[in-house]
Amino acid sequence: MLATAPPAEPLGADVEWGCAEQLIGDVRVLRDGSAVAFEWVSGGHVDLVWPRGFSAWLRDGEAEIVAPDGSVIAREGDVIRERLVGVESGICEVDGVLYPPAS
Repeated sequence: MLATAPPAEPLGADVEWGCAEQLIGDVRVLRDGSAVAFEWVSGGHVDLVWPRGFSAWLRDGEAEIVAPDGSVIAREGDVIRERLVGVESGICEVDGVLYPPAS
């Protein structure tokens, strides 16, 4: 299981959505039972909320974070460095791709 953002209210045609340009610190991908978990490399658990469409899979006994296009973002044990942008723990950009809220 992977925490993802809920659908957002539709934006008006005259409203442009943007992503806060704050790099989320380095995090390690872990597994806690059937859920994916994350911890700061510097220490301590962090709850990350991924954009809609991202998912977590268990493949060959190892957790994977998968983007909506099917590409693997990270695997269990990997450290995600300088690849996530958002506000606090809410991610809105991964590897330079912006993920606006779903409507």
